[in-house]
Amino acid sequence: MVFKKKIFRLESVSSTQEVLKEQFQQGAVEGTVIAASEQTLGRGRQGHSWDSPAGKGLWTSILIVPEGPEEMWGWASLWAGVVIRNAIGELVQNDEILSNILLKWPNDLMWSNRKLGGILAEVMRDSKNSQAIALGIGINVLQHEQDFVPHLRGSAISLREITGERFTPDALLEQVILSAEEMIPLLKPVDPIKIKSLWLASAWALNDRLCITQGDSESIGVFTGLGEHGEIILKQDDGTIQNIASSDGIRRTITE
Repeated sequence: MVFKKKIFRLESVSSTQEVLKEQFQQGAVEGTVIAASEQTLGRGRQGHSWDSPAGKGLWTSILIVPEGPEEMWGWASLWAGVVIRNAIGELVQNDEILSNILLKWPNDLMWSNRKLGGILAEVMRDSKNSQAIALGIGINVLQHEQDFVPHLRGSAISLREITGERFTPDALLEQVILSAEEMIPLLKPVDPIKIKSLWLASAWALNDRLCITQGDSESIGVFTGLGEHGEIILKQDDGTIQNIASSDGIRRTITE
């Protein structure tokens, strides 16, 4: 079992990502899991903060070591989205609910345009230049709307709000570990064709017209698929195909 070698269950940490990075420098092996009740400085992509209140969600980081060229490691974040969605499906045992949980490129889980969770994949190197990925996962589990900080109310949602059930973060972690164990062969080596197929089957806004911001620029087009390294593909109005590897924000738009 890759993902049950070492599981550290902690109370309050600044960030499970930072704890995992420290463990990696000290020789932690693939499958090491850091899970905390609370993060005081939880992080999302591009330095954004992640609200991680005590006992309300799954705040965890997992050490994975994909095989194959590093330029293909970008698929790990998309792989994680499939893993987590499958884990939620096993937990809630409700196909109708699961069908409405979608994967938003590159790293979010959505329910009716509200964010249920997010993923942060960071490449690490140790003193011997060995490489691995710290895969940070944040899933809202037990919050009511008033438990979210004011600016997230209306844009975030929890499993409790979706299902009416009081699933525990530990129960979800167990399913995530089982799902990751089942799907780790897709990273040994990275299998972009299979990961792409699984991810697109539950993609948010596939075939919709999107506006993607990168700094001061915007790209507008129809989301048609994923590129060789997991980048999003937009078909613009003039027929031009644009591959976009990162974004500051994505929203649906309409034809003007």
